[in-house]
Amino acid sequence: MTAAVDVRVPGLLARFTGGQRTVSVEAATVAGAVEALAEAHPGLAPHLWDGDGSLRPHLALFRNGRAVTEAAAGEAALDPGDEVVVLQAVSGG
Repeated sequence: MTAAVDVRVPGLLARFTGGQRTVSVEAATVAGAVEALAEAHPGLAPHLWDGDGSLRPHLALFRNGRAVTEAAAGEAALDPGDEVVVLQAVSGG
């Protein structure tokens, strides 16, 4: 069963979502929400996954404020109104 959830993206990636920092999607799991986000905004996909299909190492996923590992994202069920956050680590000096 899918649920209507919001996916928040960092400002640096919002240019690939038409400037939207929050995108509503229908998904059953955290992984499904990220996939639905990429389907709705295809230009975002290369910034989410590497060439092997793994989540890029500088990204972290959260469900309702709690970290979700990439390994657990496919099993992390969503309820209507949940929030998924894609957090991008920024480095430099």
